[in-house]
Amino acid sequence: MLPLSYYSDESSHIPLKVSIFAKVHEMRSTVQQLTQIAELPSQQKAAWLSENEDMLQTLLDVITQQAPVHFEEPDMDAEMMKLLMEYTLVLQDLMAVVQSIFTVQKKKKKKTS
Repeated sequence: MLPLSYYSDESSHIPLKVSIFAKVHEMRSTVQQLTQIAELPSQQKAAWLSENEDMLQTLLDVITQQAPVHFEEPDMDAEMMKLLMEYTLVLQDLMAVVQSIFTVQKKKKKKTS
């Protein structure tokens, strides 16, 4: 993936490319932070989730609202295709990490049943 400085010159890139690039970087950062949470021992992860479940749900809501990318056919070029592929991969990574955090909650509910 190209460096952030490459896209900082907005006049030479369509705003959609800049927007997708920014989203990819933002989601990567979120994946890194949530991966640290997902790797915690089960009890710590469950405690974190009980304190932050609303925030995590809000994050998921925002992601699902922003996930659809609307573009016109002329916007599609090789660079845009790479950005969209990267966006899709990072989105999948993010959803997998969030799911792994929520699985602790499901296991906890099964034990109490």
